[in-house]
Amino acid sequence: MLSPRYRAATVIAFARKKSGHEYKNQSTISTGTTLTRELNVPKPVDFITGSKAFKKSQMINNLTRGLLDALYIILAFALVIMTAGVLISWKYHGRALPFTYVGDVAIGGMNKQQIIDTLDARFNNMQITLVEGGLVRQVPISQFNIKADTTALSNQVIQKRVSPFSYLNWQRYDVPISMNDRIVAGYVARVINPSQTKSTDAQLVIDKNKLTIKPALVGFQTNPNFIAEQIKLALSRASTPNISVNSVTIKPKVYASDLTDDLAQANTMLQTPVTIKYGYASIKPTFAQKLSWLKIDQSSGSKNVGLDFSQGLVRAYIIDQTNKLQKDVNLTTGNTVAIDNIDEVTDGVIAALKNGSTSDQQLTLHVSNTVSFNTSDTTAALSR
Repeated sequence: MLSPRYRAATVIAFARKKSGHEYKNQSTISTGTTLTRELNVPKPVDFITGSKAFKKSQMINNLTRGLLDALYIILAFALVIMTAGVLISWKYHGRALPFTYVGDVAIGGMNKQQIIDTLDARFNNMQITLVEGGLVRQVPISQFNIKADTTALSNQVIQKRVSPFSYLNWQRYDVPISMNDRIVAGYVARVINPSQTKSTDAQLVIDKNKLTIKPALVGFQTNPNFIAEQIKLALSRASTPNISVNSVTIKPKVYASDLTDDLAQANTMLQTPVTIKYGYASIKPTFAQKLSWLKIDQSSGSKNVGLDFSQGLVRAYIIDQTNKLQKDVNLTTGNTVAIDNIDEVTDGVIAALKNGSTSDQQLTLHVSNTVSFNTSDTTAALSR
């Protein structure tokens, strides 16, 4: 009798022969007595990866549905807006849309002529109020030659064609204003600014017997450009201009510090020693005399100062000094002394002072035969 192990092996071998072919991956007999069988085992399922893929697909599907729903809502809303726009634009064709304003004036629903009449009536009775501290001035807008173009505004406001989006342009409009700023500036200069302080520039001046700088003065005046802009702004909104005339600081263009170099230069000129020789005599002009010859040329608002000396005054000084010296000389009757180079000496004195260089100028003389009388002889003859 066969053992169970041997009997199992015989049955497997018989089954292979009977079928006429071999089966792979079936039962095999090891070199020992143990019989083993290879089985097809399924791979394990990765639940984590599958869960992530499922969530991702669900999220994409939800996003797609949300975008489609939003698109449908936007399209429906746009259709409602366009429909409402067409109806409103058709209803207000040739008129201003509702809730349309010029400043605080409601012109919604008015036609072109109604808009013009309403705004013209408002401008015709309008006055400009200028408040300066406790002083109040009222000026008709006609005094400033102001024009409000209400016709241009009405053409801009009224609906000219049917548009689905025209009612989205509801807004406050401004009236075109034209005015001459020079008229406003003239009024401010004539009426307002005379009572205020003007700014003055620092100046190089002669004060008694010395040269000094007159300091600058800060002014306070009304700016006419500010007034004109405020008038335009108020009138463009069909509002009564009520303007506070604030004085603004007007700074000078030239300060004392800008003239210190010119002062030093002028003093150097005036202290330059100059001598004029007249025969054996020497004429030396003093600081005060040279100061009287000085010409200061300073244009308004300019920091450049021109320094020069008056040729006429220098020449007159030389002649005056020589005349005084001639009176002390007892001249022979029939002879007189004449100066040959008075103009050359005058120019030399001025050049020396302007250059700050010491100079001696010699007057050349000649005796003429012109009949003349000395002072003492003439006085004696008249007394007889």
